[in-house]
Amino acid sequence: VLEVLCKPSKVQVKGTASALNQISSIEIPADVINVSGITEDLETTIDITEYLPEHVELVDVKDANVSVIVKMETYESRRFALDTEDLIVKGLSDSNEIRYEETKLELTVSGRSDSISQLTAKDIKGTIDVTGLEPGTHFVNVHISLDEELFTWTTLKASVTIEEKENQSQENGDEAAEEEPEEETSELNGDE
Repeated sequence: VLEVLCKPSKVQVKGTASALNQISSIEIPADVINVSGITEDLETTIDITEYLPEHVELVDVKDANVSVIVKMETYESRRFALDTEDLIVKGLSDSNEIRYEETKLELTVSGRSDSISQLTAKDIKGTIDVTGLEPGTHFVNVHISLDEELFTWTTLKASVTIEEKENQSQENGDEAAEEEPEEETSELNGDE
């Protein structure tokens, strides 16, 4: 329940001085309005005369029927496609490189409608930790950075392949071998 409103929000009452001195509001018992299973706002009319204390009555009998509006928080879920190239990678050794088996991961996020409607894929940050993983294919958890008080989300895993980088010195040697030899020139004297 987000909030409960009454229309009218105030009514005039009359009665004995001692009874009026003890009343500042009229309480409607919670069990009068059943909100279990309700997913959208509820409006109902309640006759408040039976909830008035002894020796107190309404000044205007037309105020007996009060409209009670129960505003509900609505929740919804949305799916987002996260690009694996945008994932933050922690713990990857300088001698290794990472390759993703998929280009996108699907994440379902749930929350209040007003919060979900403002959420974009760019707001969602994913991090993987590959600390201590040897070269090979692994399934790793994707840790999502979102406000846990506003949202819940599905568990997400990514399939990654860790490979050793080619040896840098070997690559440099191969490049040197592929270069064409420089032409040698010599100066000839025409008198010889």
